[in-house]
This record gives sequence, structure tokens and C-alpha cells, in this order.
Amino acid sequence: MKLVVIGSGPAGVVASLTVKTLQPRANVTVIGRDPVFVRCSAPYILAGKVDMEKCIEPDRILTERGIRVVRDEATEITKGHVKTASGKSFSFDHMIIATGARPIVPPIRGADKSNVFVIRGPKDVNSLNCQLSKPKNVVIIGGGMIGTEIAALLSERHKISIVEMLPRVLSASYDSEVTDNVENELKKMGVKLFLGTKVKSINGKTRAETVSVGNRDLNADIVIISAGIIPETDIAKKAGIKICKFGIKTNRYMETSMKNIYAVGDCAQTFSAIKNKKTGSGLANTAVLQAKIAGMNIAGKTSVFRGTVNASTTQISDLSLGSVGLTEQQARSENMKCKCGKSHTMTKYDMQPGARPLFTKLVFDSKERIIGGQVMGSGGIVPGIVDLLSFAIKRGCLADDLMMTSYSAHPELTSLPFANPVVMACEDMKCSD
Repeated sequence: MKLVVIGSGPAGVVASLTVKTLQPRANVTVIGRDPVFVRCSAPYILAGKVDMEKCIEPDRILTERGIRVVRDEATEITKGHVKTASGKSFSFDHMIIATGARPIVPPIRGADKSNVFVIRGPKDVNSLNCQLSKPKNVVIIGGGMIGTEIAALLSERHKISIVEMLPRVLSASYDSEVTDNVENELKKMGVKLFLGTKVKSINGKTRAETVSVGNRDLNADIVIISAGIIPETDIAKKAGIKICKFGIKTNRYMETSMKNIYAVGDCAQTFSAIKNKKTGSGLANTAVLQAKIAGMNIAGKTSVFRGTVNASTTQISDLSLGSVGLTEQQARSENMKCKCGKSHTMTKYDMQPGARPLFTKLVFDSKERIIGGQVMGSGGIVPGIVDLLSFAIKRGCLADDLMMTSYSAHPELTSLPFANPVVMACEDMKCSD
């Protein structure tokens, strides 16, 4: 078997390793301009808390497994061949397209100025880092996960403003019970929030000097655009592969409309495991799962993608946040009859030093099937709860199932044995029904 993978990000790497593990004799080539960059670490690099070098995976993670790495750009797919920018051509029996996504740059006048940045790859981060050596006025356009994390981390040295067109930060993942706390935390750190408004223009000659928001101009030595991503589908579209609103069209085996060509990661459409509707994800965990499924199918081990629930976590100062599935607002906007339960407990046993408040909100449909959850606390307890809820949503668990969960307890690691946050939230939903 001869496999060519276009794209050397997490999805491309995992897909190629999966095929090589299951079919050691397979001839696997990965074509990509850059090595794997741990993109989620970008805010911490900018804040000087992590070294760039530690966030770039060396090619040897592939070459040591006998996978050929070609540092080039794939430009054209023809029948059984792919051409690159340097003029090379590679034949294949199977192909995986893992071209990722590119940042969205809204049509804002002045967005092309030299000190306006997007954050995607290591070059973007390095370019911005060069401008952050001295305290600056930084305007961040976009109040999603990356935008708010950058704001929180850079606020230690810089004057930060966030401009968000929606009425709340992080509103794509959290209801107001969580976002109100996040906004208060950001304000304590000196971050100025301009919510429910759009940027009119970025002003200055060759460099941004001010950003016009509503009726005011914000001083801006640096502007960071963090407005989401758009799937990178150009090479697939050029080859005649079907494209949809959310990326390259795929089935549940990650196959595209063209025989023996698969697509995975940010460039590929996905669908909601809850609503069974086509959607985007943009999360590494979705990309990695799709990559494994494509790799298994190519290697002859049939596997089916069962949808995404977009489980995610983030850190804003001392607040650890996690979200999975639908928020209450999203469920109601879909005209779903939903019920909610909440719990207020602690990250450790109450009497332990360092115990912090832990808030959990669960969203259920009319049959009490869990369809979403949000967690807010401190420390390492949040991701484990989110992962449990992610599993429960994909398995279609009911509130009764979660209430009967056998769980562990420890004074330093969990809430009190009788104060499990998930069980308490289920009980709250039952009591308020």
C-alpha cells in the first residue's frame, strides 16, 4: 500500500502513524510545510511561560517509524498523483487530506497593517513575540478561548482590550453563569471588555495606532485578530472533491467523494453527535479521532466516526473551565425542550487547605438524556469531569445512569464523597423538575 498524507499537523501525523502501526509494510509519505506545532500553547509562548522549541515536535516522531517526511507544499491532486510547489510528484493508492484551517480575518478596514496579527503557526507567534518585549496597548478582536487566554496571560505586562461582537465572552461554549465569572476575573486583571460591538476600522498609516469601536478609538500598539478559523479546502476543491459549508464533505468513515481519498481534521466537516447535524469543530481532539478512524479504515480495520461533542477546557487566571455538548442557550435556540441541574461543591474536601469552589451545570433533553455540561473550578479536577460527561453524552446516558455512577474520592483530589458534582447536578435537575 502506498499512502500520501497532505498536511503534517496533528491530524496528518496521527493518521500516518495509525496506518504504519497497523500496516508496518505500508509506504507512507507525509507532505507538509511545517512540523507539528502545539497550537494551544501559543498564549503561553507569548506570555514567556513556555519556550517555542518545546512546542514543536521533531520530524523524527515520523521518520523513526519509517515514514517519509517531505517539507514542501502540495499544490495539485490528479488521479493517483499529487504535485508539490517544488515540482515533485508522488503517486499513491490512498490519500489523506489533513490541510487544517486558516485564520478568519474579518473585512475590517486597516486589517492589513504591519502590527496586526493572527495566531496560527509558529511564524505568527514569533512575529508577534518580537513586538511584545516592552509594555504595549494590545487590542484583541475576538473573545473566544484563544482570545481570552491571550488577554489573561498578557495582562500581566500589557494593557489589554477585548472587542467581541457577541454580548458575552466564551458564549459559544458557556452559559452566563460561567461567563459572568470569567468577565469579572478579566476585569480584575485590568482587561477592558467591549462586548456586543464590532470593530469599525483599524487606523494609522502603515501601522495600527487606534482601533475604532462604537463611538471611541482604542489606543493600539498591537492588534491581535482571534476571530476563528476557516477550513483549508483549496487543493481538494481544485481536484473536484465535494466541499460543504463546514469543510471537505466526508462520510462516517472519513471518506471524501473521491475514491480512496479521505479527509480529517480542521479541513473536514464533522457532525454533532447530539443533533446529528453537520458542523465544524476546530478542536485537536476531534481531529485526532478522525485521523485514527481514517487510518484504521485505510489499514483494513473498519471504524466509524460517531460525531463530535466538542469537549474543551481552558484556563483564565485561576479559573479552570470545561465545556462539552450544548449549552442551555444553544439547546433552547434549537427549540429543544431541555432541563438543567446545577451543583456547588469544592475542588477538594471542604476542610483541606486550598479547597476552591467548584460549579457544575448539566443540560438534559426532555427525556433526561444528558446533552451538555459546563464546569468551573480550579486546578486539575475540571478535565476529568468534562471527559466523563463527554463519554456520557456519546453513550446517550440518562440522569439516572449518572446518579448511579461509582466514583472515587480522596481529600486532596476530589469533592467530598457525598458531594460529587455530577451526581449533585443530576439530583438538582430532578428536584427542580
